[in-house]
Amino acid sequence: ERAAIGMAHLDLLVVLPADGIVAPDDEDLELREAMNERLLDLVVGDVRPVVIEIQGTRAQRLRRLEEKLKVVTRS
Repeated sequence: ERAAIGMAHLDLLVVLPADGIVAPDDEDLELREAMNERLLDLVVGDVRPVVIEIQGTRAQRLRRLEEKLKVVTRS
């Protein structure tokens, strides 16, 4: 419930898909995927942040995030 309340204050949620980033061998990919799904479940309701999924290299992800931040801050 606290997480859902906190999510209502977000303007932007950036999702990095588990298959888009190389994770260390000891990373629990199932847990990462479950957390991703749960976060997306929390952003339902009347007030929903902008949700974007970013893939690619670190430079590509940063460029996409910077582009999206320009759009969000203009709103």
